[in-house]
Amino acid sequence: MGLLTFLFAGKRMEEIKMALVGKHVFDNLINADQKEQVIVHANERLKEGSSPSDNRTMDDMDLRVRYVFLALAMAEIGIDHGLKGFQWTYISNPFMVQTYDERLWDATTDMLKKKYSLDIDL
Repeated sequence: MGLLTFLFAGKRMEEIKMALVGKHVFDNLINADQKEQVIVHANERLKEGSSPSDNRTMDDMDLRVRYVFLALAMAEIGIDHGLKGFQWTYISNPFMVQTYDERLWDATTDMLKKKYSLDIDL
């Protein structure tokens, strides 16, 4: 791992945690009404950052990017993730998570497994 990659690893791992915890909360902890509310909110945020001719929705996103958008929506709506010591954090460009090194994804997945006993795969 190069020095520059190492220097940005912490920030990138925090963003990866958002995707992984977002998946966990969305898939396991909220009801159907909350899911619909989160999807609507996430799609609104996606549209805000896109050109008017861009018709993409959460369904069109890479899974990793989708769960970051869903996590950001849950944070804005105020849905609790239930994990002591974890905080929802703002990510300015959710699309970047799909470019992060697979080793960072694996290390972050292992970290969540050890700290919270969560087995999340994306």
